[in-house]
Amino acid sequence: MSEPAPESPVVAVARVGPGAVEALRARVLRAGTGLDALRYEQDADPRTATFAATLGPDPDEAPVGTATVFPAPCPWAPSEAGAWRLRAMATEAGLRGRGVGAAVLRAAVDHVAAEGGRLVWCDARVAARAFYERHGFTVEGEGYEVEGIGPHWPMARHLTG
Repeated sequence: MSEPAPESPVVAVARVGPGAVEALRARVLRAGTGLDALRYEQDADPRTATFAATLGPDPDEAPVGTATVFPAPCPWAPSEAGAWRLRAMATEAGLRGRGVGAAVLRAAVDHVAAEGGRLVWCDARVAARAFYERHGFTVEGEGYEVEGIGPHWPMARHLTG
């Protein structure tokens, strides 16, 4: 007999400064690298939006999920107006498949739409492809290797008005 699926936690998502999610980025995305690898030049841009998911409504809880979006031309569709890049999407390993990633991705995509964005694109890790496909993203080309990180897919989601 199989074990029942764990209950989905109550997830709260809020916009935060990038420093609030550095520890999570370090654990999930860039284990063993220094802080410089976790900081992106776009973090200083006021149009950049970083979101953190916590379990429950207390904003002082440690983030368990994060995503960052910012305006950036899409490499495979550079003439596409309103393109935003999704970057540094991460969920604590023990909480994957329980709604945390979906909640933080929804907040990021909703923000892009509210800002007039028409396309959200990302370099998706191979292991995350199915997650992004469940949330309306499509593969936009051949897979490729990101040095020091691993294989990725170019993916995008077109937003409607």
